[in-house]
Amino acid sequence: MERRRQKRHEVRYPVRLSGDPAPGEGLMLNLSTRGCAIRTALDIEDGSYWTTLLIHPALSMIPIKIEGAAVRWTQDHNLGLEFVRLDAGQRERLLELIAVLAMGPEPVLANP
Repeated sequence: MERRRQKRHEVRYPVRLSGDPAPGEGLMLNLSTRGCAIRTALDIEDGSYWTTLLIHPALSMIPIKIEGAAVRWTQDHNLGLEFVRLDAGQRERLLELIAVLAMGPEPVLANP
């Protein structure tokens, strides 16, 4: 089994997912520079690709848009995404958010 190289930060952020079969919402449970875990009621298959909008109030109310998020695992209603396509501006915003998370805990923004 491959070990993760990036630290995962525990979070509780709302997300919007769009892909096949239908768009929906979820709750991000953890986040790193290369991926995240999400809880959702959607029926999502391993290997599918989704666009993910990370919603965080400190981001000027403009979500971080991850154009290509590949589903690497699913279990019950949880899934792991790898960020495989993210434009430079969105990547910079993601890195800024993770830098803030690395400084220490922040208030939980959504209920699990």
